[in-house]
Amino acid sequence: MEEVKRTELKVQDLWNVFRSCWILLLAIVVLVTGGSYLVLNQLYEPEYTATVTIWALRVSPDSLTSQDVSIGTNLINDYRLLIKDDAVVRSVIQKTSMDDNNLSIERLKNAVTIKNETGTRVLYLSVTAKTPGSAQTIANAWGEAFCEQVNNSIGEEQSEEGNQQKTVKIFSKAYLPTTPSNQISIFKLLLIGVAVAVLAYAIALIRFVLNDRLITPEDVENYLGLHVLGMIPDKDELTPRRYTPSVG
Repeated sequence: MEEVKRTELKVQDLWNVFRSCWILLLAIVVLVTGGSYLVLNQLYEPEYTATVTIWALRVSPDSLTSQDVSIGTNLINDYRLLIKDDAVVRSVIQKTSMDDNNLSIERLKNAVTIKNETGTRVLYLSVTAKTPGSAQTIANAWGEAFCEQVNNSIGEEQSEEGNQQKTVKIFSKAYLPTTPSNQISIFKLLLIGVAVAVLAYAIALIRFVLNDRLITPEDVENYLGLHVLGMIPDKDELTPRRYTPSVG
């Protein structure tokens, strides 16, 4: 007899596979989500991020010219690189009374991220540290050190009226962060658990599709084209009858 294979997958088959293993899938979601949370909770160390906003634009106390805007836009990419320059980092170390060594410099560079919205002359300098106070102190010191370094290197130009112009300045200082920036997201862990459960369901579905055994009368009719006249019950399904003698 030719080998019988399932060639169609019906909606009812999908439901039957799910119904046969839904308890296992639910257990997978709970175990994966709970296990991931317990592991991450043991390794979790809170970190705090403080952000200082820098206006990368030559600012005149009296007026703002188109030349100022053009220069600020063209130099924005240079500022993104210079903000992590060793000279700036050493100035931050001085302001915060940290140890001045190569290790400290590299750690500070890794703790800083710089963002800039396209088409703007605003830089967001964010510092991540183990405590809220450290993050705020380092961020503000970094903003001051960067502005001082750039303005001193380029020189504070004198306008025709004798007013000073600066290339960059701090628009807003960093606030003290109140919540960790690396909080454990239960929702993300739940998504991981659901993804693992979906993978387990896919494996169960593949096993169902590859299973060529005829189990139900419908399988016989669908794949062999034969009508089932009767079924022989399994012996385990038979309930033995107790003999009760009649009286009388």
